[in-house]
Amino acid sequence: VFVEGAFFYKPRPKARDRYENERRFLELICCSCESGEPLRAFVPNFYGEVERDGAWFFKMDDLLHAFSLRGRHIADLKMGLRTFAESEAQSAKPRADLFERMERMEERLGS
Repeated sequence: VFVEGAFFYKPRPKARDRYENERRFLELICCSCESGEPLRAFVPNFYGEVERDGAWFFKMDDLLHAFSLRGRHIADLKMGLRTFAESEAQSAKPRADLFERMERMEERLGS
């Protein structure tokens, strides 16, 4: 990930299905938010893909650009399905099966 001016460059996922899903999401979310949509201010414009030094990146607006002079405070939020029960969330014991469960759920939901 790198920032250049008012643009944010996110590495394109290497796995083909993740790449296609993420690109579709970016195109959908950027094109579907009309100017009157309350969430529009929080959705970057997506400018497609660019190549830099042999690597491919998704190019989009850096929504934090206006805050760069005051210092950035970033929260990395994930949205989606939880793959474990509430009782498991309180446990500090590592669960080796959570990844396999997530994969099974993904197959059920489709890519």
